Amino acid sequence: MHSLGIHSGADLKVRSSKTLPKASLLELTHHFGKAGHYYYKIARAERVK
Repeated sequence: MHSLGIHSGADLKVRSSKTLPKASLLELTHHFGKAGHYYYKIARAERVK
């Protein structure tokens, strides 16, 4: 994550911004696979199943 400029939960939240949610979700899943979807949800305080 550090190589992507993500150093904290706040950085992750900015990356998964509500203004471009699809682009951010695609970016996170591209870099982290299935875990990207998890990171996306926790950054936006969504329920994780």
